Amino acid sequence: MQQNLIDAARAVIAADRAGELTDELIDALEKETDTPDVQMAQVYRAQLKTRAQMERDIPEGQRGWWYDVAHGETLTLRQATQADLDRCTLNHDCSRSPADHMCETFDRSSLVSKAAIAHINPEQHTFAAIAAKQHPDDLAVDRFALAMKAKLADARAKGRTGWDDPAKCSVEFLAQLLVGHIGKDNAGNFEDVANLAMMLHQRGADPSVLAEAAGARPVESTAPISTQWWLAELDQYGSPKLVDGDHTDMAGANRALYLINALGLGAGRKYAAAKVQLFEAVPDGRGVNQGAIKQVNRTRLERGHD
Repeated sequence: MQQNLIDAARAVIAADRAGELTDELIDALEKETDTPDVQMAQVYRAQLKTRAQMERDIPEGQRGWWYDVAHGETLTLRQATQADLDRCTLNHDCSRSPADHMCETFDRSSLVSKAAIAHINPEQHTFAAIAAKQHPDDLAVDRFALAMKAKLADARAKGRTGWDDPAKCSVEFLAQLLVGHIGKDNAGNFEDVANLAMMLHQRGADPSVLAEAAGARPVESTAPISTQWWLAELDQYGSPKLVDGDHTDMAGANRALYLINALGLGAGRKYAAAKVQLFEAVPDGRGVNQGAIKQVNRTRLERGHD
């Protein structure tokens, strides 16, 4: 019945008689538009090559996430489509042809190069649905998620683990790391910020931890508490050591140098007048390992120290 209504609506439009479209025909067309165009694809069971085999057969610029986290594993895959390539991020050296890739079968799945597959066999009577179109928001999230995974894999290779263990890493520490990354300009910082946010989300952290971490930023005073002048002795590297002061102005430091020379105490030494401005110090918790502080305090309490 529904298909008959759709066919009737299309016939009216094709005959340039759009004024004859009834509410029922319009509703049928809207429902068809809202329903994704779904195709079915053969499902395969694929055994991926080992890491050593991939390094031998696949240039570094053509390796993907599967090289980092799925080498040697068995995956359920289907043939990739152009829509899959459009939503996924590939290295510059990778083929842009769907014929050179397989794709995982679940929603928002990732590509796998056929060059990474050691053995592949079709699953009998098993097919996977392929949505022909996805919203640009979903495509963007999928691409960014792959970049996040690659950054996490790189961190694991460097031995950085434990974010999911409360005994090793507090949510306060993760929040401090996230806030500390905001001002960085290195490549990959977007992925670092997103991964830290993911960690806090998965740990069930209250969003207030971010506000508290951000609140630890020092507020710089616009005016110093006081300004002092000192006579400073310079070492062989030009580093100063305050030796006479404080003076109210530079003239006072210069008079101190005159006296030192007049008394024969400055032979072979270099001096400079140093202007010292004192500002109120504000505790700054950015970048501090809060987990380590808690551990030290816990140990001190257990030992009965103040």
